[in-house]
Amino acid sequence: MELGKNIQGQRQRLGLSQEQLAERLGVSRQSVSKWETGAATPELEKVAAMARLFGVSMDELVLGNEQPSGGEPGGQAGGDEAAHNAGEGRNGIPSRRFIAGVALLCMGAVIFVLLFLLGGGFAGLIFVSPLLLCGLACIKARRHAGFWCFAAVYLPVHWYLKCATGVSFADLYFWLSDANPMRGIIYLLLVGCGVGLIVCGVRSFRDVSLPDKSRPWLRVALCAALYAALFALRSPVYELADGAETGVMATRALVRLFDTARYAVLACAVICASVALRHGREKSAAQVDR
Repeated sequence: MELGKNIQGQRQRLGLSQEQLAERLGVSRQSVSKWETGAATPELEKVAAMARLFGVSMDELVLGNEQPSGGEPGGQAGGDEAAHNAGEGRNGIPSRRFIAGVALLCMGAVIFVLLFLLGGGFAGLIFVSPLLLCGLACIKARRHAGFWCFAAVYLPVHWYLKCATGVSFADLYFWLSDANPMRGIIYLLLVGCGVGLIVCGVRSFRDVSLPDKSRPWLRVALCAALYAALFALRSPVYELADGAETGVMATRALVRLFDTARYAVLACAVICASVALRHGREKSAAQVDR
């Protein structure tokens, strides 16, 4: 079966690397490499997706009996379509996502200017930061744009709500005291969305390709060490904030920003650990095959 050679030939014809093809198909680079070497066979839907990307029929991709040429109308149209798909967007970013990112940046800039002119000052950045961060994620992120947008919305909102309401872990026990139950509900929502962020991160990065000599557990160790350092500094930061002579809101904002940074590092540690586990399983499976 010449499917692997045909995939490699069509990929090279469009000037795509294995990693670029993997990104467009939503698979890992190792999967593309196995397809081309014949170690694995792609699923039917992946074959159909590659046929559309390459601008050929599925029969041509599988059998390799015809190649699109400039003299044939069908081949020319297929080549043009493939070239359009291969060069879509800017720097590999889909055009629609790039336009959405620019729109979000412009919207955030306009809202910030209006708030600034109305006397809000630079505090307006708090409200427009999700728009600006989502816009940057849409423009800059080649992969996992949805995850980065989720993080760009959740982390500023997490910081703002904890700063504005002062909710904490103690609010979960509102049924044992006379505390406002709404504070506990807000905290539960923040925790639930935080867990959702971690789950989305694990799912988004499950197809990340790592070099064989990489040390993914080193990243996990660095994230864990950073989280431990931030956790150890928690009490000194709280004491410093309590003794500060600045305003209450400014002090609370600093403390809550510190908390949000800890949660972000924890999420990164969990995501890196999942990637490291998957990389270890793939490496072990490759050694068994040999």
